[in-house]
Amino acid sequence: MSSWQAGQVKQLNPDQLEQLKEIGAHLRQIRQQQSIPIEEAAARTFLRLGLVKALEEGQPDQLPEPIFIQGLIRRYGDVLNVDGAAIAQTFPVSVLPVRSETERTDSEDVPTASSSSFEAPSFSIEPYLDYILKPKVGYALLAIAALGGLFFLLSKLPSAKPKVQTQSSSVATAQPKTQSSAPIEVQVSLNDDSWLSVIVDGKTQFDGAVKKEYRKTWAAQKELKIKAADAGAVFVSTKGGEPKPIGEVGEAKEVIFTPDK
Repeated sequence: MSSWQAGQVKQLNPDQLEQLKEIGAHLRQIRQQQSIPIEEAAARTFLRLGLVKALEEGQPDQLPEPIFIQGLIRRYGDVLNVDGAAIAQTFPVSVLPVRSETERTDSEDVPTASSSSFEAPSFSIEPYLDYILKPKVGYALLAIAALGGLFFLLSKLPSAKPKVQTQSSSVATAQPKTQSSAPIEVQVSLNDDSWLSVIVDGKTQFDGAVKKEYRKTWAAQKELKIKAADAGAVFVSTKGGEPKPIGEVGEAKEVIFTPDK
């Protein structure tokens, strides 16, 4: 098993660092405008206070890797009643390398599908400020989006229901084979609220806040990663063993399970 601790992840590149500081400053401004103490904001997000402070102040040494930072931004924005998902998408998880002048000239002379589809988008937080700083407009937009989503789900429900039932029965039939053939099986349980991320064989299967008394068994073929904002609240066990916390209370940590570990 390996773990993440502050200062052990790759340093953010200049674009990511600049964007992190800008987003953090605006989230702090929103929180202050709503007169929400930072301690209360941390409690609402189920994150330890140090992580929330690091996010607002743009301190990468106190935060995990970029993909996890993006999840923290989304959760924090939602707690502040703004569009956390939209703001989180403006934080670049990875940035494409800058092309040389010769490469740019060549690509402009001979346009190709790949050159047009891989241009790194520019970002500015300013377009979101009108909605973030004007609660009435933001709430109206959120209400419209919610009603639209509800209408879409209700309109699709009758036709989708038989398919869901069929898939459920097929999954139920195949489940014993999956459980018996999976070389990695980990039972995860919580005794307190925490942010949790689960990556199965390189694909993120869950990323969000979970309540205490959460219990679930995760299976993988090659590798299972479990990340937690509060490692002391997350307990794991394998092969029917005794559940043990993956770290200390308030510690952000990652553990990795493989067939031979």
